Amino acid sequence: QHHLHLAWKHYRHLQTKAKETRERHLKKRAEHHAAKGNGNVAASVKHLRKQERQKFDYQSIRNAYGISKQGLTVLDVPDPTTGGLRLITDKLRFINICCNAMRNILA
Repeated sequence: QHHLHLAWKHYRHLQTKAKETRERHLKKRAEHHAAKGNGNVAASVKHLRKQERQKFDYQSIRNAYGISKQGLTVLDVPDPTTGGLRLITDKLRFINICCNAMRNILA
């Protein structure tokens, strides 16, 4: 119980210092980047902040839309019998349709 209390206390401390720690880390990265001859420190910090902002913006968009990286699991294909679309969810049929489509493209 005591160790759990200490762990939570340490965790809360890290959360309060997170922004300051991140700024120090960005500055070190920028200095390293500038030392390699890739511009000055201020420009590197600005570039790194822009990269992080874009990363977090896209992450928040993914979270808001619920987009996951699980791959394609459903496919709408033309149904010649009805003239509409047919939903394919069976994995083997899905693979078969994709392979046939690739054969038609490569032929």
